[in-house]
Amino acid sequence: MNMHIKNNITETATNLWNFVNDFEVGNLADAELDMPECNAIHDIIKACESIIETKLDLYKLLNNTLE
Repeated sequence: MNMHIKNNITETATNLWNFVNDFEVGNLADAELDMPECNAIHDIIKACESIIETKLDLYKLLNNTLE
């Protein structure tokens, strides 16, 4: 695996959870989003949908790593 990608897995998870938490607690409710931020949120949604669709394969990857 490319080390650059591997080193960013934890950072990516942290950033995603921070975004979800900010949304859930209302930190984004009054935000005035610009177009790049709107596009980023759309990309987050699409990525989450893809993760759900490939969840079983991701668990297989995780299980193979742990064996």
